[in-house]
Amino acid sequence: MDFTSRDLKRKNGKPLVPQKRNNYILAIAIDRYEFCPKLNNAVYDVEAFIKLLIERYDVNESNINFLKDSEATKRKIEQAFHQLIKLITPQDNLIIYFSGHGHFDNRSGGYWIPVEANNGEDHLVDYLPNNTVKNFIDKINSFHTFLIVDSCFSGTFFEGNSKSIENRLDTEQSRWALTSGRNEIVSDGVPGKHSPFANALLNVLRKANQDLIIPNLCYSVVEKVASNANQVPKTNPLHVQGNQGGQMVLYLRQDENKDWNDTVNRGSIDGFRQFIIKYPKSENFEEAYWQLTKLQDSVQSYNEYEKKFGRNAKHYDACYSRLSFFEEEENWRNAEKSNTISSYKNYLDRFSDGGRFCDIAQQRISDLKRKLITDRFKHLAPIEDGTFEMGNIMQDEGGEDERLYTVTLSSFWIARQAVTINEFKDFWIARNLESDDNLGKHPIVNVSWYDAVDYCNWRSKKERLIEAYTINGLQVSIDWDANGYRLPTEAEWEYAARGGGKKVRFGNGEDFADLEKINFMPNDEVKYSRTGEPRRKTVPVGSLKSPNDLGLYDMSGNTWEWCWDWYGAYPTHQQPDPRGVENGTERVVRGGSWYNFANSARVSCRMKTNPLNRHTNVGFRLAKTNKEF
Repeated sequence: MDFTSRDLKRKNGKPLVPQKRNNYILAIAIDRYEFCPKLNNAVYDVEAFIKLLIERYDVNESNINFLKDSEATKRKIEQAFHQLIKLITPQDNLIIYFSGHGHFDNRSGGYWIPVEANNGEDHLVDYLPNNTVKNFIDKINSFHTFLIVDSCFSGTFFEGNSKSIENRLDTEQSRWALTSGRNEIVSDGVPGKHSPFANALLNVLRKANQDLIIPNLCYSVVEKVASNANQVPKTNPLHVQGNQGGQMVLYLRQDENKDWNDTVNRGSIDGFRQFIIKYPKSENFEEAYWQLTKLQDSVQSYNEYEKKFGRNAKHYDACYSRLSFFEEEENWRNAEKSNTISSYKNYLDRFSDGGRFCDIAQQRISDLKRKLITDRFKHLAPIEDGTFEMGNIMQDEGGEDERLYTVTLSSFWIARQAVTINEFKDFWIARNLESDDNLGKHPIVNVSWYDAVDYCNWRSKKERLIEAYTINGLQVSIDWDANGYRLPTEAEWEYAARGGGKKVRFGNGEDFADLEKINFMPNDEVKYSRTGEPRRKTVPVGSLKSPNDLGLYDMSGNTWEWCWDWYGAYPTHQQPDPRGVENGTERVVRGGSWYNFANSARVSCRMKTNPLNRHTNVGFRLAKTNKEF
């Protein structure tokens, strides 16, 4: 039979009225043992227990002494008990909660293991015996003492108990205990989850809708744990002085206004949840439900609020707004998960009017388009816009037509390698080029400037790009906005060869020409080059494995490369995106070749030749504007 604190037992014809008393708590929890195995949840369990008692029951935070981890030494635990002996009066109640390692010895019984204790039979002197704890409880002159022990072998506290259990009211003294098991190993639970014992204890405390008599609390915990875990808690009166067969009661807080103010001030999920359970008919019930809904902040919580209170709810508009927020969040998460242009466009179509992620979605679309372009044009390197000093930056001799002037360039793309024989032969099959695989990787030579621009248009059309050139006999015009292939301008070529306009002499980013890195004709008179045996021919593109900082190969040596520009003097003033003089008779070639000395391989060196000519040491590489396809 269950009894509540409202049950009255008569004596001499008069009812005995239970009295509320000061409740003191000594809590001890240890996870971080110095020598014994560490635990997962002891501190977490006891912290939750304390918090719940403060929120729901007549327990004041000022009456709590909590020793955890490094504080829970044997000395400090004993000091805490001595303080309670002095502090506690017959008008006070005491709850003691220990959560940590326990030990059992066949000769001397059970023990609590303090934080600093060593592990093993040789260190029993470092432990706190159950009998010592019971002696302390003997000396504490409380009205009720309730001992909770969550440790292995904790059931040994009841050795010697043989009295039957009798339900009595909160009018007689009691000494009661609840342990997480009998003489057995008990579970600490997985990290971040309460132990099976603590979970059951907290569950009963949390769900109670009336004052809790301690024996009833204990029996509920025993039943829950025994049904769900491989351990059986034990509960009984303690065989110590002061036990008169009474029953301690945990009284629920009943000052609604105070509870409401406290709940609002704490602003916690558990606080509002407990207020809702405790005061289901309160005028603040809906407000408490709304505050709980906001704190939980989930689609489920807002749907539950809407369902419970309907369209006339006080906070319906805010609820609807938040549900719309979550709908947008879900749509955005789906867009991010798909990470496709269409998924972001779908988001924009749905939330174009004030969507929080519209700017990001637009940027994602641009980035994905850029990635598509990058993946499609892996043979090209993207060159960022920038300003540099074009010309004889190293002040080398022989640079009379290389005077310095400032150039600002827009971003563009340029091929990582020169066009190869393999790439070119489909275009000009009539050349009857050799099909040797190794030779096929060599740069194409013996192509005129007109051959090069014709190839650019042919390849653009093949890859479904807009042709950059309009070719009418020897008249060639260019559409700079077309996204098809073209030849680089002289300024673009030099900017790219210098790794983005850096002060360097050669197209591999170095200032000294080495035959192992650049294919040129060695000469003793060129002071910034090393002599050796010349190759006297081209080498496969990229085979010297000496790219510059932009990943471009053979910008110096191997072959000269056609540029767009007619040859002419540099301007005398700063220019954006210069494209050479309007007319001329010769086109610019850049980069030097296997046939030339190192001074011709300098990135600032300018050479020229008739655009109709074909040379064994002149080829070209592709460029294109930075446009989407």
